[in-house]
Amino acid sequence: EKVGVGLVHFCVVLSVGLCWTGDAMAMSAAAFLTTRLQQEWGWASSTPADVLAAVVWVGMLAGALAWGVVSDRCGRRFSWRLTTAIAAVGG
Repeated sequence: EKVGVGLVHFCVVLSVGLCWTGDAMAMSAAAFLTTRLQQEWGWASSTPADVLAAVVWVGMLAGALAWGVVSDRCGRRFSWRLTTAIAAVGG
């Protein structure tokens, strides 16, 4: 309570919130594209779509584990800035 909340705190909350929103949008886009690819490519069963969804989730897990290790070794600020830049450039 003595420290208070300032502009820096609001900027951090805003930037982290925007990054989480982008991450959620990427997962939503993957779910949307899976259904669309199933229709477009005429997949009779949902197996290829399920495999594609599983690959996306495994990739998210591997990335989270790898960036956790990088964050521990190089610092959280560096890792957060780098992953945000990668997501901004690469989508």
